[in-house]
Amino acid sequence: MKLRNLLAGLPLIAGCCFNDSLDSERDANSSSYEAAPALTEEAQPLETILEQAPELQIPVPEISFQEEQSIEEPLPEEQILQEMPIATDRKLVSQKVVVNIPEYHLWLYNTYSDGNTEVDFDTTVGVGRGYLYSPCPGRSYCTPPFTPIGEGWLNAKVWGLQIKYTHGPKRGQVVQWNDGFDEEGNYRRERINYSRIMRGVTTRVNVMQPYGKMELMHNYVLHTTYDEFTIGMPSSGGCARIKKQEMLDLYSRIDPNNESGFIRQRIPIEFRYDVVQLDENNILHLHANIYDKPIDWIEEIKKDMQEAGFSCTLDEHALQYRINEQDAEFRRVQQEIRDIYTRESDENFVSRELKAGLHAEWRLREFCIEDIDWLSSL
Repeated sequence: MKLRNLLAGLPLIAGCCFNDSLDSERDANSSSYEAAPALTEEAQPLETILEQAPELQIPVPEISFQEEQSIEEPLPEEQILQEMPIATDRKLVSQKVVVNIPEYHLWLYNTYSDGNTEVDFDTTVGVGRGYLYSPCPGRSYCTPPFTPIGEGWLNAKVWGLQIKYTHGPKRGQVVQWNDGFDEEGNYRRERINYSRIMRGVTTRVNVMQPYGKMELMHNYVLHTTYDEFTIGMPSSGGCARIKKQEMLDLYSRIDPNNESGFIRQRIPIEFRYDVVQLDENNILHLHANIYDKPIDWIEEIKKDMQEAGFSCTLDEHALQYRINEQDAEFRRVQQEIRDIYTRESDENFVSRELKAGLHAEWRLREFCIEDIDWLSSL
């Protein structure tokens, strides 16, 4: 899909499931998300999720909250006046969230009273691990570890989202510590700061099931993760994982006048599955087909070309050959990530460089027959 077409329309969309990384999947003391007790009885959006919550792995990176203080020189009065915001009657009218699953990216769009729609916030996310491991071993039920593809709405803002052990000797107790890695691969043990760090936005998503019925899914959430190294890869039980600071920022921007509880004005959310995108410079962006969907790559490319108004006759044979090679490379990278991420939590770090192998960029002109003929005549 053409990148700038993400701005088109503001219908429904979004999603996430209550589950974190794989440690608790392997550990007898696995954990699950639960609404913070600070929520009023009216705003208890997580009850249905907890009844069906899959096991969580919550490695706990640590945060220092000591703030540096510095003394700044006072600004001249003229500079203060220049930096004051200009008064405007522009008001926020509506919002929409879009997540493109294989791109691991989320956008928040704001529409204002002057009719303009703008990207207010965007960030990289972690998504459902899909086929990363065999789900629900020995269990009769669990939520499939896929981020849903469909449209819906944001349901509630949850301040102080909690993680609790779901079984084992600590069942029902709040998880206090997380063991994991930072983005550079440094092993960290962090105490989970629920009140200051943990945030969640619950969703309702309409998903077409394999048996042909549309079903409203309640158990997907946009939420903070302490395992920030898992951002930008299949890693969750279906939820959209977001880094600590980014989630605090996003949380404050969604329904900004509401600190927590149910979202009164419906905010659409959409989970897309676009593995092909063509940007304004006619660069093709390809993403690994992490959920093994039936994809006709060439038809997807042609559709994006038409949307972009880019016209050329493709050398489909050469393009298909290159796609087959790239798809094989994508699968190799996915297998390597799977092999690493299913190890024990103290050795399951996945590097930024390896995650980059889930994406590729090509110049579309390289596959235009007229350009090929012109070059061969030189």
